[in-house]
Amino acid sequence: MVEDDRRYAQEIAGEVLAQFGDEVETRFAHDVQSALGEVEQDPPDLILLDMICPLTPAELLAGKPSPDAGERVVHHVTRHFPWVKIAILSGQQKEK
Repeated sequence: MVEDDRRYAQEIAGEVLAQFGDEVETRFAHDVQSALGEVEQDPPDLILLDMICPLTPAELLAGKPSPDAGERVVHHVTRHFPWVKIAILSGQQKEK
């Protein structure tokens, strides 16, 4: 799961684990750099991806999300690991 909001990430993980139990291994990354490192080491079956998150751990600490962060993850993963599924998470609301 790539989600910069740690509380929200834990909430979603709790829901997933409640649904699937021990069948699911959950790993977290809170910035793009960490996420891609995790994917490179051990590609997951599914990525839950927040489209707007920090690019690096330093940006995470500074609270600076990047609007194109999710696009970078999608591009890298689909290019190098096309079998990995990606589900998009976003807290953005559409304007009416």
